[in-house]
Amino acid sequence: ECGIYGFLGPNGAGKSTTMKMLLGLVKPTEGNVKILGKYLTSKNRLDILKHTGSLIESPSYYAHLTGRENLNLVCMLKQAPETEIDRVLHIVRLENQQHKKVGQYSLGMKQRLGLASAMIGSPRLLLLDEPTNSLDQAAVQTVVKLLQTYKGTVLIVTHENCFDAVADQCLLMEKGGSLVERKK
Repeated sequence: ECGIYGFLGPNGAGKSTTMKMLLGLVKPTEGNVKILGKYLTSKNRLDILKHTGSLIESPSYYAHLTGRENLNLVCMLKQAPETEIDRVLHIVRLENQQHKKVGQYSLGMKQRLGLASAMIGSPRLLLLDEPTNSLDQAAVQTVVKLLQTYKGTVLIVTHENCFDAVADQCLLMEKGGSLVERKK
């Protein structure tokens, strides 16, 4: 179901590991992962991931390439049109820095580039682990507003209270991995 879902909890509870399981980066020790209505297997993982965008931990990028060149690589991998680059650069407000080498970006700019990469192709599901890390308060509010208008499902692991207010539902992961729905 479309909307914003907060995934909250203390450090070490397993939130990031759960996100990695949803992407098939870590295998669960027991049970199965069901994402976008399908059980995740090694055979269908890439097909499912075509409809998923993610920002897990620090964004990956090539420091010697420009922001635009990095996004072009993502477009090629996702088989998305190059027109996506201008769209996502506008969303994260990096149009004026797109021709700068990413190695010269501030931490906040790198984080926004990671968000832009996740949004290439308008995936049905965005999995975001601490998407506002290294962003100042104005940039945090920009990201919050952007995600509120996103036409898909957004799952956010965060410690930021700003998402608690805008999330349609919040899950609290307690130490040991148990999940509790947090009432608004």
